[in-house]
Order: sequence, then C-alpha cells, then structure tokens
Amino acid sequence: MRLAEESLTNEVRQHFKVEIEHRIFDAAVQGFDSENNPLRFNNFAFAMRELGRIWLEHLAPKEQVRQCEWFVQNTELREKNGVTRAQRAKFAVQGPLHDDFVRDKLDIDVDTTVKEYTKLIDRLSNFGHDIEKSFDLPPAETEQEAMDALETFDRLATLISGRHESLLSEAAGLLW
Repeated sequence: MRLAEESLTNEVRQHFKVEIEHRIFDAAVQGFDSENNPLRFNNFAFAMRELGRIWLEHLAPKEQVRQCEWFVQNTELREKNGVTRAQRAKFAVQGPLHDDFVRDKLDIDVDTTVKEYTKLIDRLSNFGHDIEKSFDLPPAETEQEAMDALETFDRLATLISGRHESLLSEAAGLLW
C-alpha cells in the first residue's frame, strides 16, 4: 500500500491550511511510503504527532486561549505561561465561549472531543517513546496503524471544525 495514493490521505491533507502543515504532512506520507525503512511508521507517528501540535497552535493561539474565562493555568508545564494540548483542543472547538453556555444552552459535549484528540496524540507518542516494540513492524500492521491514525485524525479534525462552526452558529442564534 502506498499512503500517498489513498483517498483518505488527500482528505486529511485538506484539513491543513498553512504551508508548513502541508509540507510536514507530505513529508510524513513520503517517509511512510519508503517501505525499506524499518522506522517508517515511527517517523510517521512522530511527524503526525508534531503536526497535530502545530495544527492546534494555528487553530488555538496561546494568547487567545489564555484570555478565555475558562482558562486555568497548569502549573506543571515547563513553559511558565503555556497552555496544554487539551486547552488548545477545547479552544479549537468552543473558542472563548463559557463552558456553562456551551454545555447548557448549546448542549455540546466539548470534553469528549478533547479526550479523543489527546488520546490520538498519546497513541502516536507511544510509537516514538517505545521504539523497541514498534520498530520494524510487519507491513500489514504498519499500514493498519497508519490508516487508523489518519482516520482518527480526519474524524477529529472534521468534528473539531464542524462543532466549532455549529457552535458559533448556534451561539449567534441565541444571542441575536
């Protein structure tokens, strides 16, 4: 299987709006398609994890996340004024809207989307951190893991953008 030829690959690519995101994604796919490389899935997982971070940083800039009423500083972060991956994912879905408003008035469960996103990133991280278990995986397993990662990322990116758009639309309807 060549990942570059899969329709899902193109669908995932459509979620990226910034040139660097396209370049990283294309490089991840190209690296995965290097079938003689025993690190091809590890490299793909690492690139997709980092791409997820970059993508969220573009959707949810730190300064905007920190201004939200729901933002609480995590004191365990290395960066003194940093925001967590979960906080960025939350902002990508609900923006600056208050939690009670989103939950009670709009009846939208943001937490589930956030948990699914962080679970995907944690899964991708495992392939980089526990390289002995995932080094030189059999081709069928490698391909299945890559497709699972792409399917999950596509589903979550679609969900994040869909919820964000419907949430803003519903909020506007309630406010006007």
